[in-house]
Amino acid sequence: MTIEHMSVVDTDENALHLSTRNKQHCNHCAAKAGCGLQLLNKVFIQKQEIISLPYPVSHRGKVKPGDELAVSIDDSRLIRLALLQYVFPIAITLAVTAVAESLTKAFGLNEAWVILSAIGALGVGLAGVRYISLRYFGNAPEIIEAQLLSFQAVEKS
Repeated sequence: MTIEHMSVVDTDENALHLSTRNKQHCNHCAAKAGCGLQLLNKVFIQKQEIISLPYPVSHRGKVKPGDELAVSIDDSRLIRLALLQYVFPIAITLAVTAVAESLTKAFGLNEAWVILSAIGALGVGLAGVRYISLRYFGNAPEIIEAQLLSFQAVEKS
């Protein structure tokens, strides 16, 4: 299980709206200054991302904006989603490029066709990932299986 600490931004009847970019948690990590994510946060990532999770019936009325939550995500599902996002487009691109290269040699075509087919295949691979993600994984809590593990109030300064 991967555990992520998040802060409650808002709640409604059916969902908890959580902030995924809480810089206070970076100070508690053992890596501290050597963390790559902290460096990326300083340089590139400036916005606060909000995700929504189903509001567990057992915690209704107990969670308020400002509370800190520990959310778990099943590692096997996380790995499958990562493979879909990264390996699928690369595999499509490599396969199409190999076919285009063999056709280029067989028919004596210009190498520009190989480059164009690789770019096209990458676009198709990325569009395929988008389609599969929305069709099979889009906002489906049973697929993501994010669970509320615990919560505690964040100390306000």
